[in-house]
Amino acid sequence: EEIFRRRRFGVRSQSAGPMVADNPQPVHVVSEAVGLLQQVESATTPAARQTASEALSPLVQTMKHLLYGFPEQPVDADLSTALASAAWDANLLPLLVVHLPHLEFECRKDVAQVVSSLLRKSSGNRLPTVELFVSDPSLIRSLLAGYETPSIALNCGLMLREAVRHEALCRQLLYMAEFYTLFEHIESALFEVASDAFSTFKDALTKHKPLAAEFLHEQYEPLFAAYTKLLSSGNYVTKRQSLKLLSELLLDRANFKVMTRYISSADDLKLIMLLLRDASKTIQYEAFHVFKIFVANPNRQKPIVDILVRNGNKLVAFLERFQADKEEEQFIDEKNFLIAEVQSLCAEHESTAATDAPAAAGASAGADASADADVRDGIPRADGGGIPRANGEVVHTERAVGSALLGGIPRWGGGGGAIPRSGSGGGGIPRADGSCRAPLGGGIPRASGEASGASGGVPRARGLGDPPTSRPGSEADSG
Repeated sequence: EEIFRRRRFGVRSQSAGPMVADNPQPVHVVSEAVGLLQQVESATTPAARQTASEALSPLVQTMKHLLYGFPEQPVDADLSTALASAAWDANLLPLLVVHLPHLEFECRKDVAQVVSSLLRKSSGNRLPTVELFVSDPSLIRSLLAGYETPSIALNCGLMLREAVRHEALCRQLLYMAEFYTLFEHIESALFEVASDAFSTFKDALTKHKPLAAEFLHEQYEPLFAAYTKLLSSGNYVTKRQSLKLLSELLLDRANFKVMTRYISSADDLKLIMLLLRDASKTIQYEAFHVFKIFVANPNRQKPIVDILVRNGNKLVAFLERFQADKEEEQFIDEKNFLIAEVQSLCAEHESTAATDAPAAAGASAGADASADADVRDGIPRADGGGIPRANGEVVHTERAVGSALLGGIPRWGGGGGAIPRSGSGGGGIPRADGSCRAPLGGGIPRASGEASGASGGVPRARGLGDPPTSRPGSEADSG
């Protein structure tokens, strides 16, 4: 680097011998690099390939310094622009990406930085490198395939995440079949590879929210079939990261349709209830923030209600002791809200069951007037329907569970206040009338896409806690 500082980025190529120039022209640097990459490609022996690779390293380093400068020497804008133009004209980037496995260790790192910088470079109102990647999908495929080679996995991951910053390239990545190979790499036995692959996966699903919402909705079945395997992974880091990302995706207002579909699945609820009993306190806590979305949903499907009611008493006892020593006010409020909701569901179920018997008997005996008097307004079920009258008419009513809830927690029927929170900002649980108080954290977005706070609906408390002293009943496992 001292040579570079003294001679203004002068470069010595082992193949060229003497110094190219004290102030090298970027076009010459790029031209020589292209020639050496072609030698790497055509080399017939490992020795010849290594010789060309070694000669290439200082040239790529020069490109990096032209683009980034030194800590004590700022970038020369003219040289940087000239280098970018020369690289685009010579079609340098595909050669760098394709031959990355054959380059030296430090050179691979420099290539990743050069490509990342050029992805950000514009020419007028154009982004030539982005246009190049869009026109040649094999470049993204090559970077994805790089995860299969540990020596270049992190370099490829860096370039992929830089590419994903551009919506056109993110769309290209999401909709290519090779995207699903990321699930395999996330489960890699090599921690560095697995972590890097998950970072790329997360960026692809969160950088451009409208695009991600479209993709999640259209590809729901194959995507969540693969995602469920991550939630069941035997790797602690994979399971924790996947749970945390899942709650973030579900609580994002852009993903309302995806959230609605996910929390209507009895199988998904069973899996999350199992994760509430995980040996890791952190996994339990992350699972709690997904579980609360199932319970707080005002439009629960009957299979969800059946599971919650069947396990109601054990769930209440479990939640009362869940991470009991955690003193965070928001977390305590959320637990109390879930306990009240489960208790209300159970009470409503018992009331409905008690009323069903005489109503059905009256209807079968043909006592239309008597039966209609007994259930003239219809008794709401957990699935949102109503008990039919004797005359065959089905009365649909809104389910109101507010009467059993603790003070200060919002009732889905519109009554009650919001969960009290310290501080200001954040989302809230929407009431039936559309109003909403604003607790801290994210929450369930409304169907209109509107949600108060940063994320809408049910708030989320972050942090760790101790494991519960009891676990929910095994009935959830069997359905």
